[in-house]
Amino acid sequence: MRSTIDNDKAIGFKILVVSQHYKPEPFNVSEVCEGLARLGHDVTVLTALPNYPEGNVPEEFRGGKHRDEIVDGVRVVRVPIVSRGADLNGLNKLKRVANYFSFPIASWLTHAAMDRRYDCVICMQYSPVLMALPALRIARKQGVPCLLWSFDLWPEDMLTGGLSRDGLPYRIMRRVSRSIYRRADMVAVTSPGFTTYFDERLNLHDLKTVWLPQLAEETFERVADTAEANVRKTVFTFAGNIGGNQGVETIVRAASLLVHEPIHVRIVGSGSRLDACRALAVELKATNVEFSGRMSIEAMPKVYSESDAMLLTLSRPADGGSLVPVYTIPRKFQSYLAAGKPILCAVDGTIGKIIADSNCGIACPAEDPVALADAMRRFSRMGPEGRTDLARNARMLYSERFSRQKFFARLTAIIKDLLQSKGN
Repeated sequence: MRSTIDNDKAIGFKILVVSQHYKPEPFNVSEVCEGLARLGHDVTVLTALPNYPEGNVPEEFRGGKHRDEIVDGVRVVRVPIVSRGADLNGLNKLKRVANYFSFPIASWLTHAAMDRRYDCVICMQYSPVLMALPALRIARKQGVPCLLWSFDLWPEDMLTGGLSRDGLPYRIMRRVSRSIYRRADMVAVTSPGFTTYFDERLNLHDLKTVWLPQLAEETFERVADTAEANVRKTVFTFAGNIGGNQGVETIVRAASLLVHEPIHVRIVGSGSRLDACRALAVELKATNVEFSGRMSIEAMPKVYSESDAMLLTLSRPADGGSLVPVYTIPRKFQSYLAAGKPILCAVDGTIGKIIADSNCGIACPAEDPVALADAMRRFSRMGPEGRTDLARNARMLYSERFSRQKFFARLTAIIKDLLQSKGN
């Protein structure tokens, strides 16, 4: 190990980051990698050709282009992949399975990114968990530690696609997932609830875990507040994926109870439940709901600045259904805090307790539109001082626990601990 291991400054590790997703896909893997590079680390990324969320590889990445290049100070190595397809119907369900397996197989067949020696390997593990296999293999081959940073819980995430706990695919992936998590030298979790899941649901009682919250995009730290210019209506905004776990229908139902009040709800994003939410708004005559669709990250600060408060909802697990909403902290939570915006949430689990304890918003139970409507009404009638206090507390919570400075200091400390424990 280098003699500078105990210095507080950047050490200049050679780091391999493995993730099936990288920009231009909408994940913040690139922001973390570029941040590490700016700190003086030599960062290589092993990833796949982009195909999310559209389902197809863009033309500019076909024909062997952009397979090994330097992007914003980071070496990015891309391997071929079976594109995921546009939806889960019919043949595309098979394509999704092929997509899941193609990244680890292509990484193994091409020996991609194996032309360098690394100090450690970090897998930024979204879905599927199989993307961790190349990270574990390379780390073992080079005799270096592997940090698995879990953003999506497996096999729990499989249940959101309609699979059953009793089905063979789930039972197979439960065994595979347990093996993958157990083989990592350390598992970083984006929510403390993940550790509970590993212990109680996967029986991984001795798993070494550490809490490493997701990193908010830097652009949200500079959001200006222009919401007070809108004196006629209180604007609430939901921003992010509109899928089965997000429970956005609760927002639509709550808004329908407030159509005669000076309240406007904006839903920004796309996902599998977008059409259903639009249809529900029409059915309930929720004319105070605006669907803006998916917007670029560059456009989002303006959306935030025009909002009085942000909305965060998660679904309530059905019997035998996915428990992800109970354990997770979505990345939008950190983005909301970074922007210094009060948060109204309808959730069961970790986030509601954080918001209540920090007094940075109003929390109510998941899938309870009446309670959420009441929270929105209370906030809309709140005076400027009350709103300012909530906003100040949100920014304070971000600065104390979720800021970029705190994040990279924590990640660097985790890497140091891993290297010391491995004896490298």
